[in-house]
Amino acid sequence: MSGSIGNPAPIGLMAFALSIFMLGALNAGLVDARFKELVGSFGFWWAGIGQVMTGLFELLHGNSFGALIFWTYGSLWMSLSTVWHYARQNEYAFKYSQTTGESSSHGNEPFGYVGAHHYRDGEALMLSLFGCATLFFFIVSLRKNRALPTCLFILTFSLFFAAIGEYEDVCKKIAGWGYMATGLSAFYILMAEIVNEEWGYAVIPGIAPVLKAKPGGNFEGIFQYDKVQNSVFLNLGGIHVMSQEDVQNFETALDKDFSALGNKAHVVVNYKGVEIAPTVLDKYHAAVSRLQEKYYLTVKRFAATAFRDAPSASVDMVNNMTSMLTNGRADQAKDEVKIL
Repeated sequence: MSGSIGNPAPIGLMAFALSIFMLGALNAGLVDARFKELVGSFGFWWAGIGQVMTGLFELLHGNSFGALIFWTYGSLWMSLSTVWHYARQNEYAFKYSQTTGESSSHGNEPFGYVGAHHYRDGEALMLSLFGCATLFFFIVSLRKNRALPTCLFILTFSLFFAAIGEYEDVCKKIAGWGYMATGLSAFYILMAEIVNEEWGYAVIPGIAPVLKAKPGGNFEGIFQYDKVQNSVFLNLGGIHVMSQEDVQNFETALDKDFSALGNKAHVVVNYKGVEIAPTVLDKYHAAVSRLQEKYYLTVKRFAATAFRDAPSASVDMVNNMTSMLTNGRADQAKDEVKIL
Protein backbone atom coordinates (compact mmCIF):
# COMPACT_ATOMS: atom_id res chain seq x y z
CA MET A 1 0.00 0.00 0.00
CA SER A 2 1.19 3.50 -0.66
CA GLY A 3 0.15 7.06 -0.12
CA SER A 4 -3.18 7.66 1.55
CA ILE A 5 -4.93 4.71 -0.14
CA GLY A 6 -6.05 2.17 2.41
CA ASN A 7 -6.27 -1.61 2.28
CA PRO A 8 -9.51 -2.58 0.45
CA ALA A 9 -9.42 -6.28 1.43
CA PRO A 10 -11.18 -5.96 4.83
CA ILE A 11 -14.20 -4.37 3.12
CA GLY A 12 -14.63 -7.33 0.80
CA LEU A 13 -13.88 -9.77 3.61
CA MET A 14 -16.58 -8.25 5.80
CA ALA A 15 -19.13 -8.50 2.98
CA PHE A 16 -18.10 -12.07 2.25
CA ALA A 17 -17.93 -13.20 5.88
CA LEU A 18 -21.32 -12.01 7.09
CA SER A 19 -23.21 -12.86 3.89
CA ILE A 20 -21.94 -16.42 3.61
CA PHE A 21 -22.55 -16.94 7.34
CA MET A 22 -26.19 -15.93 6.83
CA LEU A 23 -26.48 -18.24 3.80
CA GLY A 24 -24.98 -21.06 5.86
CA ALA A 25 -27.50 -20.54 8.64
CA LEU A 26 -30.27 -20.67 6.02
CA ASN A 27 -28.98 -23.89 4.42
CA ALA A 28 -28.39 -25.51 7.79
CA GLY A 29 -32.04 -24.90 8.70
CA LEU A 30 -31.27 -22.64 11.65
CA VAL A 31 -33.53 -19.84 10.40
CA ASP A 32 -36.85 -19.61 8.61
CA ALA A 33 -36.73 -20.22 4.85
CA ARG A 34 -38.19 -16.75 4.22
CA PHE A 35 -34.94 -15.28 5.55
CA LYS A 36 -33.64 -16.00 2.02
CA GLU A 37 -35.17 -12.70 0.85
CA LEU A 38 -32.96 -10.72 3.22
CA VAL A 39 -29.95 -12.88 2.37
CA GLY A 40 -30.60 -12.16 -1.30
CA SER A 41 -30.60 -8.42 -0.67
CA PHE A 42 -27.34 -8.58 1.24
CA GLY A 43 -26.01 -10.94 -1.42
CA PHE A 44 -26.61 -8.51 -4.26
CA TRP A 45 -25.72 -5.15 -2.73
CA TRP A 46 -23.01 -6.13 -0.28
CA ALA A 47 -21.53 -9.54 -1.07
CA GLY A 48 -22.04 -8.94 -4.79
CA ILE A 49 -21.39 -5.31 -5.65
CA GLY A 50 -19.23 -4.84 -2.55
CA GLN A 51 -16.84 -7.64 -3.48
CA VAL A 52 -16.70 -6.64 -7.13
CA MET A 53 -15.75 -3.09 -6.13
CA THR A 54 -13.18 -4.45 -3.69
CA GLY A 55 -11.76 -6.56 -6.52
CA LEU A 56 -11.41 -3.42 -8.64
CA PHE A 57 -9.45 -1.64 -5.91
CA GLU A 58 -7.29 -4.73 -5.37
CA LEU A 59 -6.49 -4.67 -9.08
CA LEU A 60 -5.55 -1.00 -8.87
CA HIS A 61 -3.26 -1.92 -5.96
CA GLY A 62 -1.54 -4.49 -8.19
CA ASN A 63 -3.01 -7.49 -6.36
CA SER A 64 -4.30 -9.66 -9.22
CA PHE A 65 -4.96 -12.65 -6.95
CA GLY A 66 -7.09 -10.63 -4.54
CA ALA A 67 -9.00 -9.08 -7.46
CA LEU A 68 -9.66 -12.54 -8.93
CA ILE A 69 -11.03 -13.90 -5.66
CA PHE A 70 -13.31 -10.96 -4.87
CA TRP A 71 -14.60 -10.69 -8.43
CA THR A 72 -15.30 -14.42 -8.61
CA TYR A 73 -17.38 -14.61 -5.43
CA GLY A 74 -18.90 -11.16 -5.93
CA SER A 75 -20.17 -12.14 -9.38
CA LEU A 76 -21.52 -15.41 -8.00
CA TRP A 77 -23.46 -13.58 -5.29
CA MET A 78 -24.90 -11.08 -7.77
CA SER A 79 -26.02 -13.87 -10.10
CA LEU A 80 -27.63 -15.99 -7.39
CA SER A 81 -29.34 -13.02 -5.76
CA THR A 82 -30.82 -11.99 -9.10
CA VAL A 83 -32.18 -15.49 -9.70
CA TRP A 84 -33.62 -15.64 -6.18
CA HIS A 85 -35.36 -12.31 -6.75
CA TYR A 86 -37.02 -13.41 -9.99
CA ALA A 87 -38.01 -16.76 -8.49
CA ARG A 88 -39.65 -14.97 -5.57
CA GLN A 89 -41.56 -12.71 -7.95
CA ASN A 90 -42.83 -15.80 -9.76
CA GLU A 91 -44.12 -17.12 -6.45
CA TYR A 92 -45.93 -13.84 -5.74
CA ALA A 93 -47.51 -13.87 -9.21
CA PHE A 94 -48.65 -17.46 -8.75
CA LYS A 95 -50.17 -16.74 -5.32
CA TYR A 96 -51.93 -13.69 -6.73
CA SER A 97 -53.54 -15.72 -9.51
CA GLN A 98 -54.54 -18.48 -7.05
CA THR A 99 -56.10 -15.99 -4.64
CA THR A 100 -57.97 -13.76 -7.08
CA GLY A 101 -58.48 -16.12 -9.97
CA GLU A 102 -56.95 -13.46 -12.19
CA SER A 103 -53.65 -13.33 -13.95
CA SER A 104 -51.07 -10.87 -12.74
CA SER A 105 -50.16 -7.79 -14.71
CA HIS A 106 -47.64 -9.95 -16.58
CA GLY A 107 -50.37 -12.07 -18.09
CA ASN A 108 -49.61 -15.73 -18.43
CA GLU A 109 -45.90 -15.12 -18.64
CA PRO A 110 -43.71 -15.59 -15.55
CA PHE A 111 -42.10 -12.50 -14.05
CA GLY A 112 -38.59 -13.68 -14.80
CA TYR A 113 -36.24 -16.59 -14.52
CA VAL A 114 -37.23 -19.82 -12.86
CA GLY A 115 -35.38 -20.45 -9.62
CA ALA A 116 -32.05 -22.23 -9.93
CA HIS A 117 -33.30 -25.02 -7.67
CA HIS A 118 -35.50 -26.22 -10.53
CA TYR A 119 -32.36 -27.34 -12.35
CA ARG A 120 -30.55 -29.52 -9.84
CA ASP A 121 -28.02 -30.97 -12.27
CA GLY A 122 -27.06 -27.49 -13.49
CA GLU A 123 -26.78 -26.03 -10.01
CA ALA A 124 -24.74 -29.01 -8.83
CA LEU A 125 -22.42 -28.48 -11.80
CA MET A 126 -22.12 -24.77 -11.02
CA LEU A 127 -21.28 -25.41 -7.35
CA SER A 128 -18.74 -28.07 -8.36
CA LEU A 129 -17.04 -25.66 -10.77
CA PHE A 130 -16.79 -22.99 -8.09
CA GLY A 131 -15.47 -25.68 -5.75
CA CYS A 132 -12.70 -26.45 -8.26
CA ALA A 133 -11.93 -22.74 -8.63
CA THR A 134 -11.75 -22.41 -4.84
CA LEU A 135 -9.39 -25.38 -4.67
CA PHE A 136 -7.13 -23.53 -7.10
CA PHE A 137 -7.34 -20.40 -4.94
CA PHE A 138 -6.42 -22.52 -1.92
CA ILE A 139 -3.24 -23.80 -3.59
CA VAL A 140 -2.15 -20.31 -4.62
CA SER A 141 -3.00 -18.89 -1.18
CA LEU A 142 -0.40 -21.11 0.50
CA ARG A 143 2.05 -18.39 -0.45
CA LYS A 144 0.00 -15.79 1.41
CA ASN A 145 -0.66 -16.75 5.04
CA ARG A 146 -2.13 -19.45 7.27
CA ALA A 147 -5.58 -17.95 7.73
CA LEU A 148 -6.53 -17.50 4.08
CA PRO A 149 -5.78 -21.13 3.04
CA THR A 150 -7.85 -22.30 6.02
CA CYS A 151 -10.79 -20.20 4.90
CA LEU A 152 -10.53 -21.37 1.28
CA PHE A 153 -10.12 -25.02 2.27
CA ILE A 154 -13.32 -24.93 4.32
CA LEU A 155 -15.12 -23.18 1.45
CA THR A 156 -13.91 -25.81 -1.03
CA PHE A 157 -15.22 -28.55 1.23
CA SER A 158 -18.53 -26.70 1.63
CA LEU A 159 -19.08 -26.08 -2.07
CA PHE A 160 -18.62 -29.73 -2.98
CA PHE A 161 -21.01 -30.77 -0.22
CA ALA A 162 -23.47 -28.12 -1.44
CA ALA A 163 -23.29 -29.67 -4.92
CA ILE A 164 -24.15 -33.08 -3.48
CA GLY A 165 -26.75 -31.33 -1.33
CA GLU A 166 -28.83 -30.71 -4.43
CA TYR A 167 -29.79 -34.38 -4.10
CA GLU A 168 -29.26 -35.06 -0.37
CA ASP A 169 -30.64 -32.73 2.30
CA VAL A 170 -28.10 -33.92 4.87
CA CYS A 171 -25.21 -32.80 2.65
CA LYS A 172 -26.91 -29.45 2.13
CA LYS A 173 -27.04 -28.93 5.89
CA ILE A 174 -23.38 -29.94 6.21
CA ALA A 175 -22.56 -27.39 3.51
CA GLY A 176 -24.52 -24.80 5.51
CA TRP A 177 -22.40 -25.41 8.58
CA GLY A 178 -19.33 -25.22 6.34
CA TYR A 179 -20.45 -21.84 5.02
CA MET A 180 -20.82 -20.61 8.58
CA ALA A 181 -17.30 -21.80 9.41
CA THR A 182 -16.05 -20.09 6.25
CA GLY A 183 -17.69 -16.85 7.35
CA LEU A 184 -16.05 -17.06 10.77
CA SER A 185 -12.61 -17.72 9.28
CA ALA A 186 -13.02 -14.82 6.82
CA PHE A 187 -14.01 -12.56 9.69
CA TYR A 188 -10.87 -13.64 11.55
CA ILE A 189 -8.74 -12.61 8.55
CA LEU A 190 -10.28 -9.15 8.30
CA MET A 191 -9.99 -8.72 12.07
CA ALA A 192 -6.30 -9.65 11.95
CA GLU A 193 -5.63 -7.31 9.03
CA ILE A 194 -7.33 -4.34 10.67
CA VAL A 195 -5.92 -4.87 14.17
CA ASN A 196 -2.37 -5.60 12.96
CA GLU A 197 -2.49 -2.58 10.65
CA GLU A 198 -3.62 -0.31 13.47
CA TRP A 199 -1.10 -1.66 15.99
CA GLY A 200 1.74 -1.83 13.48
CA TYR A 201 2.80 -5.39 14.34
CA ALA A 202 1.33 -8.91 14.50
CA VAL A 203 -1.07 -8.67 17.44
CA ILE A 204 -3.30 -11.39 15.95
CA PRO A 205 -1.38 -14.31 14.41
CA GLY A 206 -2.12 -16.26 11.26
CA ILE A 207 -1.57 -13.86 8.39
CA ALA A 208 2.20 -14.32 8.00
CA PRO A 209 3.27 -16.18 4.80
CA VAL A 210 3.13 -19.99 4.93
CA LEU A 211 5.73 -20.63 2.25
CA LYS A 212 8.93 -18.75 2.88
CA ALA A 213 9.92 -16.18 0.29
CA LYS A 214 13.44 -14.94 -0.35
CA PRO A 215 15.01 -14.38 3.06
CA GLY A 216 15.19 -10.73 3.93
CA GLY A 217 18.75 -10.96 5.21
CA ASN A 218 20.18 -12.49 2.01
CA PHE A 219 20.68 -9.94 -0.76
CA GLU A 220 23.20 -11.88 -2.85
CA GLY A 221 22.50 -11.93 -6.57
CA ILE A 222 20.13 -8.98 -6.64
CA PHE A 223 22.75 -6.58 -8.10
CA GLN A 224 23.49 -6.70 -11.84
CA TYR A 225 25.52 -4.04 -13.67
CA ASP A 226 25.59 -3.14 -17.37
CA LYS A 227 28.80 -1.23 -18.04
CA VAL A 228 27.81 -0.15 -21.57
CA GLN A 229 24.62 1.54 -20.40
CA ASN A 230 26.02 2.41 -16.95
CA SER A 231 22.87 0.90 -15.46
CA VAL A 232 22.22 -1.28 -12.44
CA PHE A 233 19.34 -3.73 -12.18
CA LEU A 234 18.18 -4.52 -8.63
CA ASN A 235 15.98 -7.63 -8.61
CA LEU A 236 14.20 -7.37 -5.26
CA GLY A 237 11.27 -9.53 -6.39
CA GLY A 238 9.82 -11.64 -3.58
CA ILE A 239 12.10 -10.30 -0.82
CA HIS A 240 10.64 -9.68 2.64
CA VAL A 241 12.09 -6.92 4.79
CA MET A 242 10.67 -7.65 8.21
CA SER A 243 13.20 -6.33 10.75
CA GLN A 244 15.69 -3.54 11.31
CA GLU A 245 18.47 -6.08 10.76
CA ASP A 246 17.04 -6.79 7.29
CA VAL A 247 17.16 -3.07 6.48
CA GLN A 248 20.76 -2.82 7.66
CA ASN A 249 21.80 -5.88 5.65
CA PHE A 250 20.05 -4.45 2.58
CA GLU A 251 21.82 -1.09 2.84
CA THR A 252 25.20 -2.68 3.64
CA ALA A 253 25.01 -5.08 0.68
CA LEU A 254 24.05 -2.38 -1.81
CA ASP A 255 26.55 0.12 -0.39
CA LYS A 256 29.29 -2.46 -0.97
CA ASP A 257 28.18 -3.23 -4.54
CA PHE A 258 27.74 0.40 -5.56
CA SER A 259 31.06 1.42 -3.97
CA ALA A 260 32.82 -1.15 -6.14
CA LEU A 261 31.58 0.63 -9.27
CA GLY A 262 33.29 3.89 -8.37
CA ASN A 263 30.64 6.02 -10.07
CA LYS A 264 26.94 6.79 -10.04
CA ALA A 265 24.63 4.78 -12.28
CA HIS A 266 21.10 4.58 -13.63
CA VAL A 267 19.10 2.16 -11.47
CA VAL A 268 16.16 -0.06 -12.39
CA VAL A 269 14.37 -1.85 -9.52
CA ASN A 270 12.00 -4.81 -9.67
CA TYR A 271 9.65 -4.45 -6.68
CA LYS A 272 7.23 -7.23 -7.61
CA GLY A 273 6.25 -9.23 -4.52
CA VAL A 274 8.32 -7.16 -2.09
CA GLU A 275 6.84 -7.02 1.41
CA ILE A 276 8.03 -4.54 4.03
CA ALA A 277 6.84 -4.64 7.63
CA PRO A 278 5.11 -1.42 8.76
CA THR A 279 7.44 -1.23 11.77
CA VAL A 280 10.55 -0.81 9.55
CA LEU A 281 9.00 1.10 6.65
CA ASP A 282 10.45 4.47 7.72
CA LYS A 283 13.90 2.96 8.23
CA TYR A 284 13.73 1.30 4.83
CA HIS A 285 12.78 4.57 3.12
CA ALA A 286 15.64 6.33 4.90
CA ALA A 287 18.11 3.67 3.72
CA VAL A 288 16.87 3.94 0.13
CA SER A 289 17.12 7.74 0.27
CA ARG A 290 20.77 7.51 1.39
CA LEU A 291 21.60 5.05 -1.38
CA GLN A 292 19.82 7.16 -3.97
CA GLU A 293 21.66 10.32 -2.94
CA LYS A 294 25.07 8.62 -3.08
CA TYR A 295 24.81 6.31 -6.07
CA TYR A 296 21.75 6.88 -8.29
CA LEU A 297 21.71 9.01 -11.43
CA THR A 298 18.09 8.06 -12.16
CA VAL A 299 15.76 5.37 -10.84
CA LYS A 300 12.86 3.45 -12.38
CA ARG A 301 10.68 1.00 -10.48
CA PHE A 302 8.68 -1.62 -12.30
CA ALA A 303 7.31 -5.16 -12.28
CA ALA A 304 8.02 -7.43 -15.23
CA THR A 305 6.43 -10.87 -15.42
CA ALA A 306 9.59 -12.33 -16.93
CA PHE A 307 11.35 -12.09 -13.58
CA ARG A 308 8.81 -14.38 -11.91
CA ASP A 309 8.91 -17.18 -14.47
CA ALA A 310 12.18 -16.91 -16.36
CA PRO A 311 14.87 -15.21 -14.27
CA SER A 312 17.66 -16.57 -16.47
CA ALA A 313 16.26 -14.58 -19.41
CA SER A 314 15.75 -11.38 -17.45
CA VAL A 315 19.18 -9.77 -17.88
CA ASP A 316 18.90 -9.17 -21.63
CA MET A 317 15.38 -7.85 -21.25
CA VAL A 318 16.46 -5.45 -18.50
CA ASN A 319 19.47 -4.26 -20.52
CA ASN A 320 17.20 -3.48 -23.46
CA MET A 321 14.71 -1.78 -21.19
CA THR A 322 17.33 0.34 -19.42
CA SER A 323 18.72 1.37 -22.78
CA MET A 324 15.28 2.66 -23.76
CA LEU A 325 14.89 4.51 -20.46
CA THR A 326 18.33 6.14 -20.46
CA ASN A 327 17.99 7.18 -24.12
CA GLY A 328 14.55 8.69 -23.64
CA ARG A 329 12.44 6.01 -25.35
CA ALA A 330 10.01 5.76 -22.46
CA ASP A 331 6.96 4.87 -24.55
CA GLN A 332 8.66 1.79 -25.97
CA ALA A 333 9.89 0.77 -22.55
CA LYS A 334 6.38 0.90 -21.11
CA ASP A 335 5.36 -1.83 -23.56
CA GLU A 336 7.81 -4.21 -21.93
CA VAL A 337 7.30 -3.34 -18.26
CA LYS A 338 4.65 -1.97 -15.96
CA ILE A 339 5.94 1.22 -14.39
CA LEU A 340 4.82 1.42 -10.77
